[in-house]
Amino acid sequence: MRNIIVVGPGMIDHVDDNYIKAGLKLTDEEYKHNSYPAKEGIAIFDCGKAIDLKWADTLPIVIGECGALGDRQQVTHVNPDTASTEIVDLISTLEESAPPEEESGVAE
Repeated sequence: MRNIIVVGPGMIDHVDDNYIKAGLKLTDEEYKHNSYPAKEGIAIFDCGKAIDLKWADTLPIVIGECGALGDRQQVTHVNPDTASTEIVDLISTLEESAPPEEESGVAE
């Protein structure tokens, strides 16, 4: 699954990279700041950076305020005080509910 997290001004300290990577079992190659992983994973962008929302499989997750996104795009907001925990829980739930790629489109 491909997810974009947008970090509002002054919110980067609310993102625990190690907690998120461990909780979602991501490698450094699957967890990128201001760029995209080669295949699947999480791309974390600072608010104001150019973001390709079509890359993501889900709505962007926003920590804090990012008016540039919120005005034009549906987003999922998380509480800055519990952001890392909410991100792990949210993405875990999304991954569990997504159909496995190798089974989608295959008739039984």
